[in-house]
Amino acid sequence: MALEADKTPLADAQAIRIQGESRIPGMPGRVRTVHLEPNDPPAYPGSIKAILAADMIVLGPGSLYTSVLPNLLVPDLARAVRTSRAFKVQVCNIANQPGRPTATPPLRISKRSRSMWGVDWSRCCW
Repeated sequence: MALEADKTPLADAQAIRIQGESRIPGMPGRVRTVHLEPNDPPAYPGSIKAILAADMIVLGPGSLYTSVLPNLLVPDLARAVRTSRAFKVQVCNIANQPGRPTATPPLRISKRSRSMWGVDWSRCCW
């Protein structure tokens, strides 16, 4: 399984596909999309069971594009997080990181997390 990202080095440039978690932040430009190859990898059954049995799920802290989102791109993991009755917390980084968009307001990220994964509480930190 590989993590891939489409990045645009310049505002009006065409996106370039980058493969590999460690290569994504090293390539200049803004991340446009992140996906897994293959796009429908199986989830480890023990992970699903643990998510569904959890009292609290914490998303983050970590790089949004290379640490947090890749786990939620696994369809069965994302479904388990969404359907879990656990209290869901998101801890997001607001410090600028190389290769990450600096114009994405933490509030917008938090709102998306609430709607996509049912996050109950979100906190951003440096």
